[in-house]
Amino acid sequence: RRQTAAVALFCSGLFIVPVCFCTAVLLLWNIYTFPLIAAYLVFMLVDKAPVTGSRKSGHFRRWTMFTLFKDFFPITLHKTADLDPDGKYVIGYHPHGIIGIGAISSF
Repeated sequence: RRQTAAVALFCSGLFIVPVCFCTAVLLLWNIYTFPLIAAYLVFMLVDKAPVTGSRKSGHFRRWTMFTLFKDFFPITLHKTADLDPDGKYVIGYHPHGIIGIGAISSF
């Protein structure tokens, strides 16, 4: 099923990210890749997303993979109050393991 493939793709990314980070750190020592990695580190320093709280991408949020991912799990979100759309909110979600996927599917 396509939904199962979407979940598998997402879960495989959880293991790939640490490998990519370690690879980037090792590439800093290579004279040919140092400028590229250094430019990315500068971008990380000047990026305003940590201050503003987001770097929204409508294109990214509309990917079919995320719809299939959400449809794989029987998740529903129950709204208990109306929130001001102009406000900034912190969503706390602590579970570890597979339970954390509920927050990704809902938000």
